[in-house]
Formats: sequence, C-alpha cells, structure tokens
Amino acid sequence: MNLIIYRGPLERARLAFLFETLKERYTEINFIWISPRVNEGDRKYYSDLFISEYSFNKTLILEHRYQHFFLTNRAIKNFIGNSDLSFLGLIGFSSLEFGYSLEAEKTVWFINGVPEEKTFSENSFIQNKKVDLLWFIKKTMIKNIDLVVTVSHRMNSLVKSRLQIEKVFAAPTCVDTTVFGDYDVQKAIDFCYLGSGAVWQALDLVSEIWDELYKRDSSLKFRVISRDERTEILAKNIPSSNIEFVSSHKFEEVAKYIAECKAGFLIRKDHIVNRVCFPTKLAEYLASNCYVVSTEIDWDIKDYFDRYNIGLLVCLNESPEAMAKRIFEFHREFKNSSLDIEECTKQLDRDIWKKKLKLQLN
Repeated sequence: MNLIIYRGPLERARLAFLFETLKERYTEINFIWISPRVNEGDRKYYSDLFISEYSFNKTLILEHRYQHFFLTNRAIKNFIGNSDLSFLGLIGFSSLEFGYSLEAEKTVWFINGVPEEKTFSENSFIQNKKVDLLWFIKKTMIKNIDLVVTVSHRMNSLVKSRLQIEKVFAAPTCVDTTVFGDYDVQKAIDFCYLGSGAVWQALDLVSEIWDELYKRDSSLKFRVISRDERTEILAKNIPSSNIEFVSSHKFEEVAKYIAECKAGFLIRKDHIVNRVCFPTKLAEYLASNCYVVSTEIDWDIKDYFDRYNIGLLVCLNESPEAMAKRIFEFHREFKNSSLDIEECTKQLDRDIWKKKLKLQLN
C-alpha cells in the first residue's frame, strides 16, 4: 500500500503539486486527511471540490484534536489493516506523530510550515521554549524518515539545524502554467493582493502603503483576491470605487483575476517564519505576467529578485510613505518587456519541479 497522511488546513496549491508528483511516481495511492478545526460541511465540500479529482484508491477524512490522538491513530491503523506500506508520505509539520510508528519501505516527511508561527502572536520566553520542545519531540521521531522535503533552502537550513538530519530537499511552491498565464485580458487593475489575512501577511503594512499610493494618484485601482474577511483592512482608507474584493475556489478564475492586474503585492516582515517560507503567490503573480512588489529580507524570494528583474524590493526600514513613493515611480515607468518575468516563471514551473522531486523519491 502507498499512503499519504496529511494533517492541516487545505492548502490547495502546495497539495496539488505534491499530489500530482506522488501520483505520477506511485500511481495507486491511498489518502488520509486529518483535518483540525474544520467542520463536517467544509470537509465534504473540500473533498468534493479538490480531493476527489486525484482519484485516490481509498480516502479517509478525520476531524482531529489532540485529545483524540489515540482514536485518530486507531482509525489510521484500521484503515491500513494488514497491508504492508511501500511508500508513506507525511505532509505537514504535525503529521509526523501520526506516522512515525508506521513502517514503510520509504517514508518521506513534507514540511510546509514551522512551529515558529506561534511566536507571531506571542513572542515570549515561554512560547519560544514551547517551539524548542516541539522541535525536540520531532527529533525523537525521525529515525524512519528517509527524506525531508521543505519549501525553501532557508527552511532546509533550519530543519538541518533543529533535527540534525542531512537528507533534506527544497522544492518551492511552484505554479501550474497551464492554468496561470498571461490571459488575453486588459490589465485594468494597478495593484492586487492574493492571500489570507494571517498575521504573517503584514496586511497592516500593505494597507499603509496602499493608502499612500492612493494619496499620490486617486485614479489607481486595487484588487484583493481573498475569502478572508481580515483582508478588509486593505480598504480602510480607499473608496469602494477604487478597490474591489473578489474570490473563487476555482484556480482558473483566480488566475484570470490576477492576469487583469499589473502588479502583485508580497510584503513580509523580518521573522523566522517569513525567512523560511515560499509563498504560493510569487509564482502565480509571475505566471500571470504581473511584476511583484516584495520585501528585502533574507529569504529565497530575494534570490529570485537577485537573479531576475521581476519587480521591486522595498526595505523595511523605509516609511510606508517612502515605500509608496518608490513603488509609484516604478509603476509609472515600468514596461513588462524590460522585465525577466517570463524567464523567472520557467524556473518555477510545476512540471520542472515535479521532475526534480520525483528524482529525489527514487
């Protein structure tokens, strides 16, 4: 039996990349989704909308909280039955505890995020010690892990340091260029934001920058592509005639929403979580022929800016007003033909990274 165990919320872009790669490598795969804090209706909706398209051999969706740990483990073992595991893929940082006792010919742990996320809301001594403890517990569970797959080279370094493990491979969150592309549409929107309202998205700073941009030119148009109500902060001081909120569960519709924009915002503050992440939106913006406004911090995103002319990096020590001035001047003068957007997109094409990841799985 080949088995994927995923614990976490539905992160469709990353999961699509991993599912497609694993299906091509192992053909018949069984899937368990351990779904924290997602109600029954949402689980069925996501299953019908997204999971069902991958035609897993068998699927099990479990609602899980840690007080149900033993019940969840029992359900997993009942799902496996007497089958021998050839491949075991554990997706998500917290998936490890549900698979470390299972024996397989090959076990791969896919880490998409790190527990340091907890320090965003409470960067205290106690919270940092809790993070240290989580890493220490994971270190005791990795004896059967053959490979760890992360989203960035910086996350590789963190994982190696924390777990004392060398078998690590970075595969960025890449883009399906058959879906996201430069559609034949008018780019009538100046700036867009794609994503959630999570604290690490720095929407308070993005909001201040957008306010300053609007002050400079009241004809600018803004678009927010999100189902998260927290993103409404971006419209705090911008009239409804200049900003719109759109959303869709369909990748194709999201792709067209982006393609109608000239620039995409990817602003992050300097925090360990941001330094090791690789946001989905970078590749999706670029594939849609949008230049990118991002932050000059020590993360893999900056490496792409260093190699390719794909937009503008702003410095966190600048004021929002100064950032907006630089962005406005760049936006007024840029020409897409002078950028390296197409070349950079090729380096983030999902097909290329599926081939690279499959080589690691052999």
